[in-house]
Amino acid sequence: MSKLHPRVLANFSSARVGGGISYALQQLRALAEFWPRDRLTVLTSLQNDQLITSEQSFPTKLIASSRSTIRRVTWEQAVLPRVSHSYDVLYAAGNFAPLFLTKIPTVLLVQNPHYFGQGVSVRRAGLANARAHLGSRQRVRAELEFWGSKASLRRATQVVAISESLAKEIRTTDPWVSDKLVVILTGASTWAEAREANALLSQGSDFFLSIANDSYHKQLADTVRAWSAAFEEAERVVPLVMVGSITQTRRVELSELAAERIRRALILLGSISDRRQIRWLLEHARATVLTTELEAFSLVPGEALSLGCPVIASDIPPHHEVTAGSAAQFFSVGDVVALERLLRSAGERSSTQASWAWPWSWSDNASSLASIFLQVAREK
Repeated sequence: MSKLHPRVLANFSSARVGGGISYALQQLRALAEFWPRDRLTVLTSLQNDQLITSEQSFPTKLIASSRSTIRRVTWEQAVLPRVSHSYDVLYAAGNFAPLFLTKIPTVLLVQNPHYFGQGVSVRRAGLANARAHLGSRQRVRAELEFWGSKASLRRATQVVAISESLAKEIRTTDPWVSDKLVVILTGASTWAEAREANALLSQGSDFFLSIANDSYHKQLADTVRAWSAAFEEAERVVPLVMVGSITQTRRVELSELAAERIRRALILLGSISDRRQIRWLLEHARATVLTTELEAFSLVPGEALSLGCPVIASDIPPHHEVTAGSAAQFFSVGDVVALERLLRSAGERSSTQASWAWPWSWSDNASSLASIFLQVAREK
């Protein structure tokens, strides 16, 4: 059976704690149903090696001794093409592919919306606002990433988008890629048993929840502003718990956005890699709040709804795609007043939401990906 499957080298070295590593772990776990263990090798980096290796879905190789993005990218461009020659298919799962010297078919997974369609203008606006804080090296890196993403599209044998919304944006700015672009929908998240996270909290188990790293397009300041306006004069304050990577400087800025009277009810937990704790938080939250203006496919709304947690989300196509048929509530991006009203209303009533499941499984996702590996290897 194994000899019928091409040898695949899967580069997951860029996957980070959050949506990226969650996607990687669940896809690899499901792919083990369809692909022999000895015919796929996973490339990892220091930021994710322990998590991916502990899954034991496939053999892993640690590619770098540093967490430096520059060193990882240099390795991908200079060393990976030579390493890949002993395989039949390269699966580039992090938006970028080797641009030179690779002689085997490359399947490129596109997850980042910043380089296509509306994402281009959102990205430019974010960089412009941050220009005063960016050094010349960071600005050069941002430009190289943009052009590297475009070159990767051209280099790839097959391009996989993780949602219909993202595929539409790719076709808007890069219509020439349509002939080799396919959509493989992200699977519904699977869960281990919940592990109590209330030890992390000082305000009990009734709260609003935000799960997002502090990137400019996530609009976390809008979350805090709307929550503060909704409860600064309320007799009973429903706390706001924020999970995600947020720098200390940014933590201070977000805290100062909250009214002084309720500032202690703003709880910044930082990153949480234990999905059992994420499950507990979703099961006990009054609602999950998402203010982002840009997504490729957000795992959080579907995860929340699957556990019966209501969703209050910005009105963008990916949020509609991932919550289709559910009772999610929407507000226009940047409309803090509308979000304030929704939060106040949610704070005044009991939190009830029938569980809802995203209909596409990780087995569906992995089966489609396996078919692509076979197809590109045959066409080689």
